[in-house]
Amino acid sequence: MIRNETEYKEALKRLAEDQKFLEAQEKHFKNAGYSGEKLEFALAPTQTFHQQHREEQSDNDWYT
Repeated sequence: MIRNETEYKEALKRLAEDQKFLEAQEKHFKNAGYSGEKLEFALAPTQTFHQQHREEQSDNDWYT
């Protein structure tokens, strides 16, 4: 849970970093020849983690 502005800004930064990491992972797996279900399976843990951060941030949009 985000309790103050500093934590909110950190959450936004972490969300942006997560997005960049997810994009890099997707590029890596595609370059390795992954596609379709295999690509989705490989990215699932990172996507889940990123989704959790997005939900945490969106739950606190009132803070802006």
